[in-house]
This record gives sequence, C-alpha cells and structure tokens, in this order.
Amino acid sequence: MRVIVFMLTMTALLFNGCAHHRSVELDRQLQAVDNTYIYDIKLKNIIEPLNREDEPLTGFPFISTSTQRDHKGHFSPDFYAKNKSTLRTSSLEDVDIWSLGLEPGLLDVIYTKATWIEDYKDVSDDLFINICYSNNLSDRQQEILKQWIRQGGIFWVENGVYTTGSEINITTTRDPKEQKFLGLDVSTMHFTLPEGLNKRDIVFDGLQTTLPFISIRSLQLDLKKAGEAFFIIEGESQIRDKKGQPLLSISKYGKGKIISLLPFESYDAYRDGELLRWQLLKQIETTSPKKEI
Repeated sequence: MRVIVFMLTMTALLFNGCAHHRSVELDRQLQAVDNTYIYDIKLKNIIEPLNREDEPLTGFPFISTSTQRDHKGHFSPDFYAKNKSTLRTSSLEDVDIWSLGLEPGLLDVIYTKATWIEDYKDVSDDLFINICYSNNLSDRQQEILKQWIRQGGIFWVENGVYTTGSEINITTTRDPKEQKFLGLDVSTMHFTLPEGLNKRDIVFDGLQTTLPFISIRSLQLDLKKAGEAFFIIEGESQIRDKKGQPLLSISKYGKGKIISLLPFESYDAYRDGELLRWQLLKQIETTSPKKEI
C-alpha cells in the first residue's frame, strides 16, 4: 500500500512540474519581443511603378476616356529613342494656373479631355469659357490661361461631352452653329450607340492629309457611351475624312496655337492614333519656340 501511495505522489509531482514548466515557457514566449516587420507601401506604388522615367510614353498626352495604364506603345525602342519629346505637357485639370501665370515657361502644352455631361458647364456661347468653367477656373484664371496661349502656349483640345444614357439628352447642348472658341467657329460631331450595344468602333479610312501627316492612314474612335459629341475648332485642316469633314485642325492665337482633334484611339497597333500624336508633338517642337523657365 505504501508503495502505491508513493508512486501516485511521485506521478502527481512530475505532472505538476511539467505543467509548471509549460506555463513558464508560455509566459516567456508572450513576453518576448515580437519581430514582425510592417512595410509602409502606398497603394499607388503597388498599382503604378515608382520609377517610370525610362518608359517611352511618360508624359505622352494620351487623351481618352478609357486609358490603359499598362500601354507601352507598339513601336520599336529605336522609334522612341529617335522621337522622344522634350515638351512639358499636362492636362488642364492638373495645371496650377496661378503658378503658370508667374512662370509661363513651366508648360509647353496643355490639353483637355471629354467631359461627362453632368459636369459640363454650358454657361456661354464660347466653348473656351465652358471648358474653363467645367474645370472650375475663375475669370482671373481664364485670363491667365488666355495670356499663356497668346505668349506661345499650345492648347490641345480633344474636348466634347458624353452621356451614359440616364442623364439629359446630349442634344440639349447649344446649337454648334452658335458656338465660338475665342472667336473661332466650332463644329460638332454627334455619335450614339445603337440600342443593345455597349461599344461601337468608328474607323476613318481614305483620309485627306497635309504633308506632315501623310503617313496617317487609319484612325479610330472607340465609342463606349450612350451618346458623345466632340468639338472641332476652325483652323487650318490637317486631316479630313473622305467626305471632307475636318478631323484635325490647327489655328493661331497670338504667338500660340489651338490644336483641335477627335479623341482617336491610341492603343490599337492597326490604327494610327499613337503615331498621329507623336507627329503632332514633333511638329510643335519644330514650329513653336520652346518657352524658357
């Protein structure tokens, strides 16, 4: 009997000792310094590489309502090496107008994009004023922008309005015959999606071009909205469709220029939307004096 009691006592001591050891080990682990590493990575750096300086299309004015972030261009590296633009460009919505007034040489080209009809401010018969209002520019900022163009700036207009179908009818905008752009006439091209379709491609072949754009053979509009209306400003027509309708015009305003064209698709290797923009940039570089900061 004594032997049994002794064995039970030793077993209990061993069990309690093991339990105590595990408890001490657990406490030690809980008190240990946690070496978990937390990295501060901004979301935009995950979506977009930090260093894009070597990409051939950095700063390239792709004007589209459906831009493709991963587009690398469809020409060889040799093409981009020979045609790399040195122009300083920005969309109007990103421009600091006050800084531009103090330092006109900050930018060479400012471009505009099509606007959702609910954001389009139709306050004037002057398209320039409507574009400025739609970008929330004050009267003073509008004058700064005008002066920048007069001094040699390039205002690149691929502007228009679009509707997704549930808003007011796109045809309620002003009669295009009544519109002006800083005194220049404005024509409007209307496009709609047939019922049941969510995309429509319009191809312009048989183009009539001036010498600088003779290699432009085919352009395409990608229509993905219920209704779209694009503005073409009066000027020297550089490209016309087979019916003679201007698709690209350039007009002078003081020492500067107004470039007006439709927002042609830039990503299809079988169309010339990207090439057209490269040729426009090169023509600007060779015909317009570069602003000094």
